[in-house]
Amino acid sequence: MSKLEDVKNYVTRTLEYFGKIDLFFNNAGVSGSGVRTLECSEDEFEQIVDVNLKGAFYGLKYVANEMLKTGGGSIVNTASLGGVVGMPTLGAYSATKHAIIGLTKTIAGEYGRENIRINAIAPGTNETPMVKAFPAEAIQAMAKSHSDG
Repeated sequence: MSKLEDVKNYVTRTLEYFGKIDLFFNNAGVSGSGVRTLECSEDEFEQIVDVNLKGAFYGLKYVANEMLKTGGGSIVNTASLGGVVGMPTLGAYSATKHAIIGLTKTIAGEYGRENIRINAIAPGTNETPMVKAFPAEAIQAMAKSHSDG
């Protein structure tokens, strides 16, 4: 997802196989090591931004351009609860997921009249391999950030 050529390749291969793209589930993300935000290394921050934000943007750009050629389509981006509220120990992840929500709203306004429907989902913390790899303190901090309602 983080490499432009890889994104162009999956779009090309999808078009070769299906002929067009009607639906795109833009679902990629890495969370990082679970350290406090300012303890995140520059390399880790860059990797998170590359996958979560740049990769999602590249997918949107190249898929939506194909949808415009064939009359539109539907795009679903994966944001996160971390894109709605700040997530302790996941600052870079949270920032990129906030950005996904911003991109989703912006592109919906720009391309909705051209029959491209775009939405985002924002799942909360789940017991995935990615989350299980965090230190116990990070998981507890994430759990405390969830609403009690």
